[in-house]
Amino acid sequence: MTQAAKKVQMNVPDQHLHLFEDMVLGLATATDIGKASKDAAQWVVTAFFDPRIDDADVQNCMKEAADSCGLNSEEHNITIVSDEDWQSKMREDFPPLEAGDFFIHSFDEAAPEGKISLHIPAGMAFGTGEHSTTYGCLVLYSDLSQKTTFKNGLDMGCGSGILALGATKKQNTPFLAVDIDAPSIDICKENMENNAASSTVISMVGNGFNTAEVSKSAPYDLIFANILASPLLQMADGLVNVLEKNGVAILSGFLTHQEEAIINAYTALGMEVTAREQREEWVALAMTKVG
Repeated sequence: MTQAAKKVQMNVPDQHLHLFEDMVLGLATATDIGKASKDAAQWVVTAFFDPRIDDADVQNCMKEAADSCGLNSEEHNITIVSDEDWQSKMREDFPPLEAGDFFIHSFDEAAPEGKISLHIPAGMAFGTGEHSTTYGCLVLYSDLSQKTTFKNGLDMGCGSGILALGATKKQNTPFLAVDIDAPSIDICKENMENNAASSTVISMVGNGFNTAEVSKSAPYDLIFANILASPLLQMADGLVNVLEKNGVAILSGFLTHQEEAIINAYTALGMEVTAREQREEWVALAMTKVG
């Protein structure tokens, strides 16, 4: 059997999934994300590592990711999957996906007529459109772009960069893509190169709205912030300050029971909800700066 990947699995709660995945992808080749059960707020994260990586390094990677989320960091079982099993599993688990105007694919599928191709490597729950938050953002943007041509965009907490990528391919909008996680920016840059978008999307490591380049490139008429409820609340002032009058912020990464707090925080700063998308328990909001 050809050894193509080392495989490790761990259950991760909803609220920690984004951070856990970002941490693991610092070393892992990919992650496969699936619900632990239909009703559980738990995901099974399967991380795949190059077989040449030492088991100790795999264990350390998983432990650091678990520790960062306050999860049990006991030693994990490492198994080997063959090249045939690996390739077959990836194609089975990551079929092409349509989200609004976009056709998101991990392999060499051709986009249907009228759809914009986004080629994103398999394995990133928040970066391929598979996760409900990314899907919701792309659907909201697709609807908005029918009526508005955006001139200057910011993707805050960009991860894979798929939102900036979609908008720049749709309307050639220049974007600044920022993430606090350096491995995410490496992936983002690679995705821009693979989709011929490096000339219109600047990807950089930064500390949210404290990043000098964010203020320098402001104001923005479109901001994506697909992160989590807590940082969305913490950065509300910073986000609204760099959004121009009548500009749109597409916010996601929060659950239905967190929606009211998000809306209250942003409406208090002169924003209003203009569109909403819900998939499962995840919500995406389009909010316009009116005040």
